[in-house]
Amino acid sequence: MNWPYRWLDDAVYQARGSVSGNLVLSDGRPAAGASVFLGDNNSNLSTLDQGAHYYYASTADSHGHFNIKDVRSSTYGFYAWSNGRSIADVSTTFALNNVTVRKGRETALGLLSWKTQGRKPIFQIGELDHKALGFRNGGAPYQHGLVANSPANLTYTIGQSNESDWYFGQSALGSWTILFDLTETDVAANRSAVLSLSLAGYSRAVDLNVKINSQLLTSITSNGLASDPGLYRSGTTAGEWRFLEFKIGAGKLKAGTNSLVFEVTRTTIWRGFMWDSVLLEWSS
Repeated sequence: MNWPYRWLDDAVYQARGSVSGNLVLSDGRPAAGASVFLGDNNSNLSTLDQGAHYYYASTADSHGHFNIKDVRSSTYGFYAWSNGRSIADVSTTFALNNVTVRKGRETALGLLSWKTQGRKPIFQIGELDHKALGFRNGGAPYQHGLVANSPANLTYTIGQSNESDWYFGQSALGSWTILFDLTETDVAANRSAVLSLSLAGYSRAVDLNVKINSQLLTSITSNGLASDPGLYRSGTTAGEWRFLEFKIGAGKLKAGTNSLVFEVTRTTIWRGFMWDSVLLEWSS
């Protein structure tokens, strides 16, 4: 077939518009640097699993403004999530359905209010950006089976350890322990907490027990978590993002030193958890 290709003159291909808007968090901050995405309308799939039709991705500027150009005419779902930096503590995702794009027109969504989780932080390890960057070996150049260099046992102390002391992936049998201190005032004023685990990827079959002060909080198993090939294909930045939240009831946290433990109880070579962020917050 000779240039120009005939599909260039197709009316549907040429029917394009744009989508613009301004994202502001419910706490008043602009959604600076947020990842924005146009994809399947009314979808319950993650953005990586979408693709029934066309999709488009961009990044908001420092004021939370975005403008996605050359979008084929159709009706889309619009999504946004934290890409770290000044909104690295935001765990919620913004979603808006029925965004219609018409030929030659700008679909101006205007000011969009993005509701955050609105909780008081206790500690956070790693930015919420769907990636393992910032951790030891996160984003490292290709090296086969690099997750095997992550330690079986690790202790991370809030206020003393650095983000780079946490490794991008956890696979070996053993326990990674986070130690953190709370005051009498903290515990008296707050009855319960929420633990958020943001995974940059997970490769089956590895099971994990999560414990708070030696009490089992939850077990994460390959029976309940879909697998992606990120780790066993030697990825170091991301596979498919997953987000898990667990409530920690009253009386589970105490004044003084507390421990949060991630214990791998079953493993397979080069499989495991690729970390994005660990976030502990008071529930209100």
